[in-house]
Amino acid sequence: GNPLLSNFDTPDAYLQKQGHGALVDTPSGEWYYASLCGRPWRHDTEPSHGVRGWCTLGRETSIQKVEWDSQGWPRIVGGRAGTRYVEAPRDAIATVVPAEDRHHDDFLESSLDVRWNTPRVPLTPRMGSVGGGRLDLVGRGSLCNTHDLSLVARRWQAFD
Repeated sequence: GNPLLSNFDTPDAYLQKQGHGALVDTPSGEWYYASLCGRPWRHDTEPSHGVRGWCTLGRETSIQKVEWDSQGWPRIVGGRAGTRYVEAPRDAIATVVPAEDRHHDDFLESSLDVRWNTPRVPLTPRMGSVGGGRLDLVGRGSLCNTHDLSLVARRWQAFD
């Protein structure tokens, strides 16, 4: 039944907020469903039931194996919530996990390295300046302020 993938009735599933995806087939004829999802941060003191909102890495991409039923309908292997781990396709190309990125920036350049992020727009003189071994930020707004904020940050790189 529809939807193909859902966490509405699976609050304890490792992957949550799954959806917005596409069916894809491999050259060897296997089928998968690639979609957006979230991995909620779970604390030992909190029940997993109902904790769906604190996904520190934001929306991520997941993939689920698909099999076709006898009536020709696609079904997610593992049920409507899928599974945490999925075997790679038979014809998958081997990849190498990137090395851990322990970037150090001494701010010698006059522009921010691409690893740094600012909210919505590049660093402007109103926000601050960079160069000569310094990053100077002009204090403006609070972290809750979505329009007038001086913030330079890096994205989280790993869940654990």
